[in-house]
Amino acid sequence: MTAVIIASVTGAACAFSGLAYWSLATQGLVYVSINTLLAWHYSPWRPSLHGITFEPVRRMLRFSFKILLSNIATIINNNILNFYWGIITRHTPQVTSIRLISGIRNALVLYKVW
Repeated sequence: MTAVIIASVTGAACAFSGLAYWSLATQGLVYVSINTLLAWHYSPWRPSLHGITFEPVRRMLRFSFKILLSNIATIINNNILNFYWGIITRHTPQVTSIRLISGIRNALVLYKVW
């Protein structure tokens, strides 16, 4: 409740001072910052690496790595003709290769590898 009130007052003050849409961004930033600081202050829990075992991660990685490679192969297969077409017609191959690379990057992000 405290974060909402302080963020609302800050957003209104920014809006009245003429910051337009930046007042909304400032309000959101102030809300998240105050909420995080209050949660950090009043919570006794602190993150640590003590007691964490990575064996389940290794087991999942063995399975998900194969799916990741399969998805990368699918993305390359789906975009290879576009890449060749860009080379044949002398269009900028950078555009087609950027699409291919962004598809691979999206697959990596989807499976939280990158």
